[in-house]
Amino acid sequence: MISRHGRITLAVFVALVVVLLSCTLNAAVVKVLVSYNSNTGSCTQTVNHLPQPYVGPLDFNDHVLWVTGNAVNGVYVEFEGSSPFGSTSYGNSDGATGVDSGPAHGAPTNTYHYGRLIVGKFSCNNPGSLGIVMR
Repeated sequence: MISRHGRITLAVFVALVVVLLSCTLNAAVVKVLVSYNSNTGSCTQTVNHLPQPYVGPLDFNDHVLWVTGNAVNGVYVEFEGSSPFGSTSYGNSDGATGVDSGPAHGAPTNTYHYGRLIVGKFSCNNPGSLGIVMR
């Protein structure tokens, strides 16, 4: 037989597990298509077919998947200063597969600018005008 104290402890534990699981299950993966314009040397990032200078707002634990849509052109992203993710730089030689940011842990409402952005062998001349925004 479980004591009253034991039942309360068990109920609190189960509620805590449910809350924690619901937080991790709500994480989204935001697919970002990064394109280089050879005429201007600038890059754009597109989410859901809409060019967006800043991806987001991202929720805690959301991931960003940067792709180029072309297996030949990899993508390299480096943040200026701090990053909302675990690292300040990400790269992959296969742009079709892309590179995953890992879970976002940025401070709420912060904007994180790119310091460097490379598509294939082309370095973008406007990385500071692109980035990530946290919710």
